[in-house]
Amino acid sequence: EDAIKRSVKNIIFTILGEKPFEPNFGSVINQSLFDLNTNLSEIRVSDEIKQSLLNYEPRIDNIVATTTIYPDSNELNCIVQYDIVGIPAPTQEVDVLLFPARV
Repeated sequence: EDAIKRSVKNIIFTILGEKPFEPNFGSVINQSLFDLNTNLSEIRVSDEIKQSLLNYEPRIDNIVATTTIYPDSNELNCIVQYDIVGIPAPTQEVDVLLFPARV
């Protein structure tokens, strides 16, 4: 369960093109942090997360991504719920908070 949870987080946090020889691995969520101002953004980010997980994590199913956007601070909170394929485990949940880092 923990390995799958780490894999889910890695897929979400990986920027497209960052992984060598797999240019479509990851998601564009980090790029979405700078235009978070509509409900359409929440839907787009949720769909992006679900599609990335469906493509790159075959051990999970029934993915539900609930996104909340805080436009004043350019933060995005996403709760991802999923079932693990093949074992009778309860529904798993991963809470992801994304915000732009300033150096």
